[in-house]
Amino acid sequence: TSARRAFTARIPIGGGNLVVRQVRTCGDTVLPPGSGALTVVILPPPPGGGDVDVIARGFSQTISTTTQFRSLEGSWSITAREVTRGREIWTPNLTTAQGQLYSFAPSTITVTYTLARGTVNVNVSPSFSGQIQLGGLPGNPVINVTTSNPSVQLDVPPGTYTISPTPVVNGDSLYSCLTRYQYTGGGVPLDVYSRGVYTVDLQYRPTSGCL
Repeated sequence: TSARRAFTARIPIGGGNLVVRQVRTCGDTVLPPGSGALTVVILPPPPGGGDVDVIARGFSQTISTTTQFRSLEGSWSITAREVTRGREIWTPNLTTAQGQLYSFAPSTITVTYTLARGTVNVNVSPSFSGQIQLGGLPGNPVINVTTSNPSVQLDVPPGTYTISPTPVVNGDSLYSCLTRYQYTGGGVPLDVYSRGVYTVDLQYRPTSGCL
C-alpha cells in the first residue's frame, strides 16, 4: 500500500469530546518532545530584503531567504534588520517577534520588506495653474500645480532618471487668464537614493497673452 494512503477509523467516545493534537502520515518525521518546526518566510526574495536572526534554545542563525527549521527547542524569536544595497534601503514590516514551539503545530512567521523611496520636490515657475507630465519618472506622473501652490512633492523609488516635463502647457495665470507656457530647460538628471530628498526646478515662460 502507498505510504501516504489516508487512514480512517471510527473511535467510540460516547458523549465526550475528542481533541486531535496531531495528524501524521507514514514517513513523517517524529519530532522529540519540547521541539517544533519553524518556517521563516522572507518577502520579497533577494535582491530585496533579508537580514534576520533566528534564535531558539541552543540555536542561532542569520538568514536572508525563506528557511524552514525542522527541529528547534523551547521557544523561538527573530530579529529583522534593514538591508542596504547600493542606493536602496529595504525596511522590514516588523523588527522582532517570538513564540512557543510545539511538536504538534508547526509555526510560520513572515517578514515583509518594503523598498524605501526618495522624496522629490518639484517647483514650477512662474506660478500658473495647469498640468505637467514628468516623463522619465516611473509611470510618467502628471502633477497639478496652481498659482497658490506651484510645488508638488513626489515619492520616487531609487534609480537614475532624466525628467522631461511637458514642453508646452496651457495654464491659468495669476490673473485667471488662460496663457500658453513653454518649458525653457532640457532634461533634468536625477539620481535618487532611498530616503534622499531632492529638488527639481522647472522654469517656464509665457509665450502668449490671454487665449
